[in-house]
Amino acid sequence: MKTIIVATDFSHSALNAIDYAALLAAQTNAKLFLFHAFQLPLHASNTLISASGINQMLQLSKQQLEKIAQQKSQQLSIEAEAITKSTYLTEGLDELVYEVSADLVVLGMHQNDWGDRLFGNTTLSIMRNSNYPVLIVPEKITFKKIEKILYAYNPACISGGKKLLLLRELAQKLGASVQVFHVEATAEEPEVLNAIPRDNNVETALDNINHDYRDVYQKDIVKGIEEGIVDYGADLLVTVPHRLELWKRLTKNSVTRQLAIEAPLPLLVLSTEELN
Repeated sequence: MKTIIVATDFSHSALNAIDYAALLAAQTNAKLFLFHAFQLPLHASNTLISASGINQMLQLSKQQLEKIAQQKSQQLSIEAEAITKSTYLTEGLDELVYEVSADLVVLGMHQNDWGDRLFGNTTLSIMRNSNYPVLIVPEKITFKKIEKILYAYNPACISGGKKLLLLRELAQKLGASVQVFHVEATAEEPEVLNAIPRDNNVETALDNINHDYRDVYQKDIVKGIEEGIVDYGADLLVTVPHRLELWKRLTKNSVTRQLAIEAPLPLLVLSTEELN
């Protein structure tokens, strides 16, 4: 992993994501891009603000981001660059990911509330529609060394080993172990729970990585994964969303969406699309 982008709007959750991303960049020897998509605040857009006034606000945001980048670079001895553009966040991220060949985009997630559950938020929207890996950092989570990675495995979501290359690289660089964790959610609890069959794509991706498999029964998949996080003592959760079930992605039934809101640790969402 050579390049990480962290997007920020200077909110508490976004600044926390910068802290996390910077420490991850230091651990993986990656270059960090701090990105702010400047948009005129709603209260300002309702006033007769001049073009020079808008430009001044843009320059203040740029200076603020550059100051943070300089601080992180000095504190952690990493290469950090600040980029501020007047654009929509989703469009700006798509362009920047392509421009710098980013391996990962880091986003903050503020403490969930009923509004996020009903309507979603920007982080959830990017996670759902992006064609690049997204790491979601909960607002109250601070960085600690990633030693155990729980991969929430769903055989229906794997069609190519390339999706797991980032998982492999992270595990290698951080010296982390991986548990391939599957929740069986059949209507009735099976008398005998069969072990997860070894997936060739997973085995290829995790070759020479310390990993094991675990299969559990739980009707509530999210609850099963959350219990697995605790049992394994995981520091990072990894998922590959099931894009084929479009209607589920747009409703509260999406497992990945629920995990993004509820998971008690950072969630790495590996894209089901391949980058060009």
